Amino acid sequence: MTLQSNATNFASYTHGSVDVRTGLYGFTLEVPPLNANFLQGPKLPVDLTFNPLNTFNAGYGIGWDFKFSRYDLSTHRLSLYTGESFAVSDQGPGQPAVIHEQKFKAFTFEHIGSHDAPRFLVTHTHHLREILEPLRADDSIFLPTRVETLAGLGIDLRYDDLGRLLSITDDFDQSLLTLEFEGNSQVQLHVHPGTEAHQQFTLKFDGEELRSLMMPASDQLDWTFHYDRMAGMPFLQRLTRPFGGEERIRYKERGHQYPGIDEYLPHVIEHLEIPDPLDEAHAIKTTYQYSGENFLGNGA
Repeated sequence: MTLQSNATNFASYTHGSVDVRTGLYGFTLEVPPLNANFLQGPKLPVDLTFNPLNTFNAGYGIGWDFKFSRYDLSTHRLSLYTGESFAVSDQGPGQPAVIHEQKFKAFTFEHIGSHDAPRFLVTHTHHLREILEPLRADDSIFLPTRVETLAGLGIDLRYDDLGRLLSITDDFDQSLLTLEFEGNSQVQLHVHPGTEAHQQFTLKFDGEELRSLMMPASDQLDWTFHYDRMAGMPFLQRLTRPFGGEERIRYKERGHQYPGIDEYLPHVIEHLEIPDPLDEAHAIKTTYQYSGENFLGNGA
């Protein structure tokens, strides 16, 4: 049997996997490259990711959010788009912050605003600068509003009053990405809108849950997502693929124990990949087992 679907052209933009360290299943939509400023950069990955530890709905469904750098002023925690996270000791306007957890100086973090109007600058050693400013919806959360190359070429990110991403444009006034919110029912992501390279992804919701992701294919095939709520968090339990097949994930509800208390974080015990739902004999099954020592610090 030969599979014929335009959706396979976009299969590389989506992937789900189990983090073997945490035992959590996550999923990522990698938005196609923005090619800002006629390929002169900056190259900022725009990834919409699912993390069950994220119980907040940022506008894309509970657990889903763009993997941008962010600084939480209330906890003094800096999370970078690279996936790293650090405790920050802010030294005030005009001063670089102290980051004790930083083993290698891959970036600097500096307060470039004032006490009344704080702004922060992240300068990466790989030739990227990010300016973080507070959300109108929550002035303790800082997200990138401007990302630049060291030569000064950049992109501007715009958010609405709820903190949802609305658009990304470059210094040549090219619209690289726009998001259209249709109430609470769906969101359309337009990559390079108004050009021959235009691609559209559609997110559809059931309540606060993202239930389907429609890929930019003429046959309108999509991913579907099904969840199981445990310990007050959403966990992906079943996914169907736009090009056929599905994934099923089983969890141990009393999984990783939190240190010193009788509470547990569920973790994956079985991940089943079924290329053809009518032929489960050829499914790929991966099982997971964990000791009492875990990434939460229990047993350390």
